[in-house]
Amino acid sequence: MQPSAGERIGVVEQRLYADQGDWKLGWPEDEHRTAAPWIRYRLTRADVEDHYRTLGDYHVSSQASVDFAAILVDGADAAIIGELGQTLRATGVPYRAAFLALPHDLLRNLSPREVHWITMECVADRIDWSKRASYIRTRHGVDTTWADEAADDTGAAWLNPDPTSASGLSVRVIGYSPSADEVLTVILLPADTDPADPPDGDWWGTNAWRSNGRDRRIYEQEQERWSE
Repeated sequence: MQPSAGERIGVVEQRLYADQGDWKLGWPEDEHRTAAPWIRYRLTRADVEDHYRTLGDYHVSSQASVDFAAILVDGADAAIIGELGQTLRATGVPYRAAFLALPHDLLRNLSPREVHWITMECVADRIDWSKRASYIRTRHGVDTTWADEAADDTGAAWLNPDPTSASGLSVRVIGYSPSADEVLTVILLPADTDPADPPDGDWWGTNAWRSNGRDRRIYEQEQERWSE
C-alpha cells in the first residue's frame, strides 16, 4: 500500500529534528484537540513524525506554504520567525499561523508569553489602513493609530481565522490601545489575500471598533491565561 501524503512528509521531515525538542503552543491544547489534533505539545523526534503525518492527513499538501520573516543568529544560537500557510482538507478553508523556532535550551527558558511577544512582533509589523481609515473613523470613531496599538498589544488575543468571517480569510485581533484607553477589536486580512492588490505592509486593515462585551471577555481570559 502506498503511504499517505502525511506519512511521506513525516518520514522525511522528522529526520531534520533533534532527538529531543520542546514545542510550545499559543493556545489551550485541550480545547482544540478534537478540531485540530495536529496541534499539541511535542517533545521527541517520534512526536515530530506524528505531527507531520497528522498535518498532511488533515490538509492539502500542495497548497502549503512557509514564509520566513527573520533568521537571527547569535554565536551558536539561532532563531527562525515566520508564518505557515495551510488549507484544511475537509472545508477548503485556508489559514496562516505564526511560528518561532529556537534552540531547545533557549526555548525551555522562555515563558509562553515571551514566545508570543517575539512572534507577534514579527507578524503584526505593519498594517495598511489606506482603504479603510476614513470609514472606521467615521463609522466607529476609531483612529488607525489606536488600532495599530491594539494589534501590537503583546497581550492581544489573536483569533485566526476570525470566527465570524464568512470567507475564513480575516483575522480578529482584540487588544488594548493606550491612546484610546480602551480594548479594541481589529479586523485584518493577510497580505496575500489578493496577490494583484498587495498592501503596503504585512496586513490590510479592514475594520476596527470598541470591543463589545464578548470580545472584552475574550481579552480578559487571554490576560488570565498568560498570568497563570
